[in-house]
Amino acid sequence: MFLATTALEKYWDKSEKILFLGEWCLLYDRKKEWSRLNYEVLPNHWENREKLYRDYIYIENIYEKTLDYLVSFYNKTFNKNFSKRYYRILFGFWLNSFIGIIYDRFESLQHAIRYKNDLRTIFSDFSYGEFTALDQEEFRSLASSDEYNIFLFSKIIYSMECQIKINVDKTNLLINFHKKKVKKINFWKNLFKRLIVYYEKNIPNRFNSIIFSNTYINILDQLILQIKLCQLPHAGLVFNNKPYEKLNLFINKDLRNTIKLNFNSTLFEKIFSVILPEQIPKVYLEGFKEMNDYVSYDRRPCSKLIITATSPYGSDYFTYWCASNVDSQNTKLVCCQHGGHYGMGRFSMIDNHEIKISNSFFSWGWKNSLSNVKPIPSGKLIKNIKITPNIKGQVLSLLMDLPRYSQHLFASPIGASGMNRYMKDQFVFVEELNEEVKKILLIRPYLHNYGDDQIKKIHKKFPKIKISLNNTFYDQLKNSRIYVGTYNSTTFLETISINFPTIIFWQEGEWELNEYAKIFFSKLKKTGIFYSDPKLAANFLNNNMDNITEWWDDKNLQNELDEFRNAYCLVDSNWKNIWKEELLWIQSS
Repeated sequence: MFLATTALEKYWDKSEKILFLGEWCLLYDRKKEWSRLNYEVLPNHWENREKLYRDYIYIENIYEKTLDYLVSFYNKTFNKNFSKRYYRILFGFWLNSFIGIIYDRFESLQHAIRYKNDLRTIFSDFSYGEFTALDQEEFRSLASSDEYNIFLFSKIIYSMECQIKINVDKTNLLINFHKKKVKKINFWKNLFKRLIVYYEKNIPNRFNSIIFSNTYINILDQLILQIKLCQLPHAGLVFNNKPYEKLNLFINKDLRNTIKLNFNSTLFEKIFSVILPEQIPKVYLEGFKEMNDYVSYDRRPCSKLIITATSPYGSDYFTYWCASNVDSQNTKLVCCQHGGHYGMGRFSMIDNHEIKISNSFFSWGWKNSLSNVKPIPSGKLIKNIKITPNIKGQVLSLLMDLPRYSQHLFASPIGASGMNRYMKDQFVFVEELNEEVKKILLIRPYLHNYGDDQIKKIHKKFPKIKISLNNTFYDQLKNSRIYVGTYNSTTFLETISINFPTIIFWQEGEWELNEYAKIFFSKLKKTGIFYSDPKLAANFLNNNMDNITEWWDDKNLQNELDEFRNAYCLVDSNWKNIWKEELLWIQSS
């Protein structure tokens, strides 16, 4: 039986029965081709959600073990004395993601071998470093691609020394992520940006002791907050630079071969020990000395406190600069919540990383057992707008999309199979609506298409349903009577925070809640806001379209919402002064 590991058809043998390793192999726009084949699709090994949770714990343990080794390796190799926290800030997010990715691909192959012991497949002959990313941004692009994943599957199979027979395709794999399209840069915009960066680098130290970087706060609100803190306003644009791109970093195979993890407890750990040295992004290894020198000579003054939302995994220049300041200058680091799901899920690699690297983590109201989590009014959710529901308006529904291949582990649907189940629920929801509600339904698809082709699928199934990305979400909300949230995200927190009529539905078995969150969501169920069955959500709309306002304004419902807001979407018109006092306290402590 032939094993197809990705959606790249040049690596399929269509002359015999095919076992597709996962639903990620089956692209919607190629359905006419693959539907004619003789094939089976292997179920995702993480459809067993308890296995997923156990694997999450195991991956976290491997991550800590690997991080300990790399602290020793880097300090010895580069003659440094940096702490474990330094390296956690620098490349911890990438490392944790990478371990989860490798483990998922390994377990998928193990699942296939257990299912069928006589398999063969086709790979290319990859050269060393061909798929080594420059930085985090490039790695994310690679991890979503079929080309990178067929490379990973080939590395794992070769390292497993299993019974899968391999044929080698000698033709080149047509991809090159390292050559980016040159964007035409507007001269005046570029000049303006450079002037801002120059200004930010030269702010006197006493007016720049608290550094803001990608905080997800409205820029005007951030400037006002900075003035309240007696800081000269800055936008943090300097951290969007990539100085390492000028270094022309090349793979140093000799250096990488000195990384000897020698983890032998399990077959996975042996394979991971072989694969990791080649896959560390070049900015973290070949660029390590130069980037540390660059940060040391950077003219930005040393700060007393850094506050950020997304920079720890959005900017490798920031992670170098931040890690250096935190480790050598005892600078405090505050990470602030910037989206939904935080504090709700049973597990989340993203939450865990941000909380671990922080001196203080600003949540939107929730608490947990960790003392550095600080509930504080959100600076993102607060809006200087009041949107009144249009009682004759539309029903607005927002969709999500996920990469076909799993990346960051958290309590949510996983990869292509999880996404396909999610879309089936959306179809059930629409089918269950009566014709009057269908006529006023507006679906807003996810901005990024990971290959799921949501718009094509919806148009084929429901040709009369309106789909639109025109206008902003808030403009569409102004023309709506109710918002329908279909996944655990930021958006339903935004609508609830401004007291806009909202219902939400998703499968509880794939969006597992922690014990703290279960208390609040059980109350949302009783009030008719939360549903775990798309049919029930649709039936609510069918029966209540003419009295949405009365339902939403009910005193008992509003009391339950107030409790939920205080726990998960806390807002306060005085939030800037609250932040000011908290930041000054952290700075001085």
